Amino acid sequence: MAAGDRDTVLKAAKTESSPELRRQAIQLLGSMGAASQLGDLYNSESAVENRAYILQAMAASGNSTRLIEIAKTEKEPKLRMRAIQNLGAMNSPQVADALTSIYSGSSDSEVRSRVLQALSAQGNAKQLIEIARKESDPNLKKAAVQHLSHMKSKEATDYMIELLK
Repeated sequence: MAAGDRDTVLKAAKTESSPELRRQAIQLLGSMGAASQLGDLYNSESAVENRAYILQAMAASGNSTRLIEIAKTEKEPKLRMRAIQNLGAMNSPQVADALTSIYSGSSDSEVRSRVLQALSAQGNAKQLIEIARKESDPNLKKAAVQHLSHMKSKEATDYMIELLK
């Protein structure tokens, strides 16, 4: 890693027999900003646990585009949830819009709940308020309001006051 040799670290992430060393190589790729290599590695990896580590490394590398794609299309629920969770650590308008789109496009309450958590992790009161205003499921609306209640934001406070009236 210190030498910036992504190819050697990638080779270790693909072929290392020790699971611990393999995970370390995956993490190093994230630290190195090896976004495209992590995307390729994700596509070639079959083990769910390793794919989860790759998702974390993608977040570390700043690869929001690929994480958004995975959050929208991944069939394995555990990995989809992990991708959504990792998006919560990336605060950008593109990510917030993608999370809102995932929320709107899903009927799965677990996915929707994870999106609320991710928006909360971003401190994104605006999107949470928009969702809370439209949400008809009382449990999800309650979850959105709970997330807002923990935020130190004028928007969140104003919405909470609005609800109390």
